[in-house]
Amino acid sequence: MKDDKYTKDGIVGAYYELNRKINEINNLLHRTDLSTIDMGARDDASFERMMKLFVSIGEISDTMKKLKQDHNLSGDEEIDSKRVMPFMEKMAYGNKK
Repeated sequence: MKDDKYTKDGIVGAYYELNRKINEINNLLHRTDLSTIDMGARDDASFERMMKLFVSIGEISDTMKKLKQDHNLSGDEEIDSKRVMPFMEKMAYGNKK
């Protein structure tokens, strides 16, 4: 049995995992009513954490766009998951493929 660590394209897994994480952030933001956050409470950093989540969406999105473009991902996890890049080819091409 082959060791998948050397044959599966890890970029594919990273791209779709980031997509799942951005959906988790969206769900969290959807469940949060910003009007209930006490802006005056010094010991409550809820607002700051929410703002970090808002910023992270853009950062994750930019990373996903770059991964998709640079690695010719289709946007279909099932199709992209079937991509296999042999270890030696990875070594020969580096991050160019």
